[in-house]
Amino acid sequence: MIKKFLKSYALWIVIVIIAFVGLVLLINNMSTEQYIIGDVVEINSGAARVDNFDKKDGAYTADSEKLFIRFEPDSCEFFDENGKSCEATDIEVGSRVKMTTRSGLKTDKYGYTTVYIDKVEVLMNARDNVIYQSQQEENEN
Repeated sequence: MIKKFLKSYALWIVIVIIAFVGLVLLINNMSTEQYIIGDVVEINSGAARVDNFDKKDGAYTADSEKLFIRFEPDSCEFFDENGKSCEATDIEVGSRVKMTTRSGLKTDKYGYTTVYIDKVEVLMNARDNVIYQSQQEENEN
């Protein structure tokens, strides 16, 4: 009788553990990170402006003047094109970046979006960014 009870009890513990692990995995997959890929127009330690958004890859494709990028004050990480940790001010204007957010992009009814960024990765340094360079040449002419 006691052995039967212990086997039953052990089975319920296994079921609860499996359910808990499944729930954790489900929640983790539901809170996927969103990201923006574009060229840095302006950047400092607390905020940035980005333009030339990648319309096929990334979460924001609308007007750059209506996007306000803020860096999470205590937890934002910055990485250069080699994947090494750096500061926001080390990233050159014109660099192609991937900015990741866990909070998502929230656009108000007027089309303005404020996003709080957790991680910034330089995909292409400014001197290698052909798109940015050609746009700068067009603006000069």
